[in-house]
Amino acid sequence: MSEAAVVGYPHDIKGQGIYAYVTLMKGTEPTEALRKELVAWVRKGVGPIASPDLIQFAPGLPKTRSGKIMRRILRKIAEDEPSSLGDTSTRPIRPWSTTSCRTGRTRGCASVGK
Repeated sequence: MSEAAVVGYPHDIKGQGIYAYVTLMKGTEPTEALRKELVAWVRKGVGPIASPDLIQFAPGLPKTRSGKIMRRILRKIAEDEPSSLGDTSTRPIRPWSTTSCRTGRTRGCASVGK
């Protein structure tokens, strides 16, 4: 794993679910075994309550010019509101997807527990 970001999203049962975006190192493919390993790592290191509900493997994460991850954009994608991303003018190139795992089952999306 190269980098990761976690945001909340509306969950029908729990109220708030955990949505994780994971960028893999070059040459690493997203697999079910890797997803399970990531979930096990979180359960052991942080605790079972922090296990992600959804994991989306992304080619990159949106960042500001100073290199901070733009969590508001990730939150809008997780909430399935890509039309209301707001100002993304600081992002000249977009190596990240605006498709949520919740609606469009895209390559790289993994539902935990399904």
